[in-house]
Amino acid sequence: MLGAAFDGNAVYFITPEHLGAFCAAHADSEQYFCNAPFDLDVVAKACSFDYLPLVRQGLVLDVQILYRLLELGRKGQLPQKYNLGLLSATLLGQPLDKESDTRLDFGRFLQDGRVDLRQIEGASLQYLAMDAIATCLLGAQLEAKARALADQYKVPGLLTHDTQLLGAWATYRIERLGAGVDVPRAQRRLAEVQVLEQQAVAVLTPFGYVPGAKGNMAVFDRLMKAIEDKRGVRLLRTKDGRITQSDDQLASVKDEPFVAAFLEYKGQHKVTGVIKKLAESGGRLHPRYSLAVSGRALCSSPNLQQLPREGGVRECIVAAPGYMLLAGDYKCIEMVALAEICFQLYGASALRDLLNAGGDPHQLVAARILGKDPDSVTKKERQQAKAVNFGIPGGMGVTGFLDYARQNYGVAFTRELAEEFFEKWYALFPEVRRYLDERRGFAGLFELFDFSTYPHYYTENALSNAAACMLRITGGNMATSHDREFSQAEIDWVWQQLQRCTLIKDPQLRADVLNRCGSWRLRRELTSHQVSITLTGRVRAECSGTEASNSPFQSLAADGCKLAFSELVLARGFRVVLLVHDEIVVEMPDTSELSTRADEMRQVMVEQMQRVCPNVRVEVELAASRCWSKKAKAVYDEAGRLVPWSEPQEQTPCT
Repeated sequence: MLGAAFDGNAVYFITPEHLGAFCAAHADSEQYFCNAPFDLDVVAKACSFDYLPLVRQGLVLDVQILYRLLELGRKGQLPQKYNLGLLSATLLGQPLDKESDTRLDFGRFLQDGRVDLRQIEGASLQYLAMDAIATCLLGAQLEAKARALADQYKVPGLLTHDTQLLGAWATYRIERLGAGVDVPRAQRRLAEVQVLEQQAVAVLTPFGYVPGAKGNMAVFDRLMKAIEDKRGVRLLRTKDGRITQSDDQLASVKDEPFVAAFLEYKGQHKVTGVIKKLAESGGRLHPRYSLAVSGRALCSSPNLQQLPREGGVRECIVAAPGYMLLAGDYKCIEMVALAEICFQLYGASALRDLLNAGGDPHQLVAARILGKDPDSVTKKERQQAKAVNFGIPGGMGVTGFLDYARQNYGVAFTRELAEEFFEKWYALFPEVRRYLDERRGFAGLFELFDFSTYPHYYTENALSNAAACMLRITGGNMATSHDREFSQAEIDWVWQQLQRCTLIKDPQLRADVLNRCGSWRLRRELTSHQVSITLTGRVRAECSGTEASNSPFQSLAADGCKLAFSELVLARGFRVVLLVHDEIVVEMPDTSELSTRADEMRQVMVEQMQRVCPNVRVEVELAASRCWSKKAKAVYDEAGRLVPWSEPQEQTPCT
């Protein structure tokens, strides 16, 4: 009912009948907002002014997004609190009264759709003016700092602000639209998983661990320390010194009865919480999306990105009556992004060449590793190659990879076979080995230590292997990722080198070095001061070696995906209902135009991803269905038009 703008000198109040003219008059001006995704839609509803061209020109800057990207670039963190009141008090030294009833009381001045400014109290106008002034001053300050940081690292643009704004604006609309839910199906599935959860609780109880009971943390630590003593291992600790409850870190001892029961309970309890929200949704669910440090769109309340692939849970997400779901999934997109980065860094990439040749990259890699014709590659061999294709770029060692491949791809490697696959994969794509070595923290270690004096000096990839051994010993490991135990000479060399290292300044960590006490904190201290920079221009400080390896290609893929779904939502009018990392799910009218719109969706997804990956082939796989399912496949009629996929009759059908 009333807007305010500040130009650096005076505040101007804009009444509803003048809003359209005001926006049009300033269409060439840079404008600051504090919550642009909300504000731009409010303006569009009030006067039909379309801000999309201004956003694309970089004329719209969001204070909250700028602040978060700046903190990511300076501190490596994304602040969770960033409202106007907090930013004004922190950065301008001017608190804003956000608890006052004034901000919710403007409606009383609206009469028959019009506003008489003379009737508005001075306190109300002052409240609104302060918001406009704070937004403008914050915007100018944060923009200057963001440009300085971008200049420091020689990256284009404003730390990917425009891409993040487009993504935030699109996800705001996606949240409002929501996703359809088959409530009866969700209720049936909830009853089933609750039984499984209680069965897991029954197994845990004899150990003295009762979920939900007071003192569980102490019981967990006691039981896990007993397992450590029994097996002669030391598990990773959290920042407060407790043994981690992370699934990945407990995988090495998951054959212990307590750990197996604990992990089973965790998994079932997590699924139960999500399905309960589906069952209580009333038929439409509106999850929230937010920005992750990797650039991905995180989903919460509930997290629909983590629904199990199996068990009929995803199938609870359905299309509204008269619609179908159309899912567009980028094919191997993180491999595409990694190939793009390597090509731009080194001028050539064998991974890029393989992807550009077309075909199934997992089948082709399996054929090259195994030395056989691609057509003779078995399903199991393809799965093995798929696990390696995704595991190695993620920075996995052989030990962690064995469990990763079994859990995520259903394939069991012997250690010898995994080592063979790793070595042959690196031989196929030597640029990836170079890329990973430069970002695992090794480059920084090479400057600090002379690894030519390392007692067990490898002839092949000597520096990288020696540096990897140092990091494992520093982290508390007594053996390499291939289970070769470190010699006493190697251990002595590492601790002697660390005692002379000037990088370690924290008193507790210095004491750990003197006492030869390895820990994740000590290892992170050696590798956590790297800066990750995407090709699109986002900066992330204080990265560990793994983060510095993963973040550039994960972030690049995320930016391309954001450009794609924002184009679909904001410019093309698609009803996007779900974002699952590299997958975009839309509700499409169940009409004869399904195939035509599907072709348009594919074209948009490919074109927008190629804006950030112009040198690598981008492919999108589409499938239409009544419910969301990872089993859904593209089905075409005799005329070559896309038609809906249906679940097999022996399964519970999508309703």
